[in-house]
Amino acid sequence: MDAADDLDFSSLPTPVVRQILGKCRELITVGILPDFNRLLLEFDDPAIKNLLVELDEQGEAKSAADPAPRLKELLAWFRDRGEDRALQSRARDLQEHRLDDQQSLDLLQQLIRQQRTRQGISSPTDG
Repeated sequence: MDAADDLDFSSLPTPVVRQILGKCRELITVGILPDFNRLLLEFDDPAIKNLLVELDEQGEAKSAADPAPRLKELLAWFRDRGEDRALQSRARDLQEHRLDDQQSLDLLQQLIRQQRTRQGISSPTDG
């Protein structure tokens, strides 16, 4: 079992992305490395080929740069996404009146702090 077995392709955003990753999975299954040139050979659709070329060019441009900032950005995105999901769940609790007054107040303050942080707004100071 490999990492590809854990992927749920149905949750991917577009049919084209599902097609490309599905083809990658097929190639890996038969022992072929799905690199850029191989993927170009696998598709006849010009739109998919153009997308692959665009992605390759973007990847080349990024590979020339220092990967550390991009890695930090990706890790922050995953962290924020996890926090968003947790807060959305708590916000549903708030909407459905499953929280007491103190829990509701705490959650609203947490949501305000999160938005201030994302927008680069410092917390108000007393005085």
